[in-house]
Amino acid sequence: MRLDKFLSETGTASRSESKKAARVGGVTVNGVAVKDLSVHIDPDKDRIAYMDTPVIYQKYIYIMMNKPDGVISSTEDGNDKTVLDLLPEKYGRLGLFPCGRLDRDTTGCLLFAKNFAAYEAAVEKFKVRGVKKLYHAIVVGCYKLARKTINAELDGQEAVSKVLREAVGDDASFLKVMIETGRTNQIRRHLAGDRFPIIGDRVYGLKNARDPRLMQVPRQMLHASTIEMPHPKKLKETIKVHSPLPADFRAALKLFGMGK
Repeated sequence: MRLDKFLSETGTASRSESKKAARVGGVTVNGVAVKDLSVHIDPDKDRIAYMDTPVIYQKYIYIMMNKPDGVISSTEDGNDKTVLDLLPEKYGRLGLFPCGRLDRDTTGCLLFAKNFAAYEAAVEKFKVRGVKKLYHAIVVGCYKLARKTINAELDGQEAVSKVLREAVGDDASFLKVMIETGRTNQIRRHLAGDRFPIIGDRVYGLKNARDPRLMQVPRQMLHASTIEMPHPKKLKETIKVHSPLPADFRAALKLFGMGK
């Protein structure tokens, strides 16, 4: 790996900052000052220091964001705020890659890879269904079944959602949904197709809501609660992150008689 790339990927400094530091002897490899940052180093064996501070390289690093509503998951957008805009400056330098997407008004776990190699490793786990993704949703109507598997193609592709009923309230239900595939708007479309649309969903939800409570819900009540996946590098380790239900979700549960 090139030294300048190493310093950039670890979030130590931008390439321009690294060049300035190298000119004054601020970048060393194994104790020797290096001015040519195009040299190749071994991150696992060489000792790198930036301005007298050791730089530790970890090939696979993932960062979990507890995504708020109203923010898009793409890395850049000319008009709207993206998830990258919410990250502290030290992470912004890393050039993070979102491992998956959440709708603008869906909250919860969003995993980022620190570099492209880590991103590819995570995506490979998603492809072979090695990632467990658990969501919570509040839907219109009383969900009668305790559990159900919805296996209905979306856009000509296989799509599987496993639904578990958590609670039933006043004309609404609290569901846990685990998805085995990751199709666009999969949970929203599956539940709407099952005639239990997510409360607050302005696209797939009820078009003419008569219940005044539905108008009090500010967004679609869908939350990504947990992501669990085998660590791509460490065979015996598992990466598991959890996001608690946000305040507006808990308020909606209470509104429909399913929360305190």
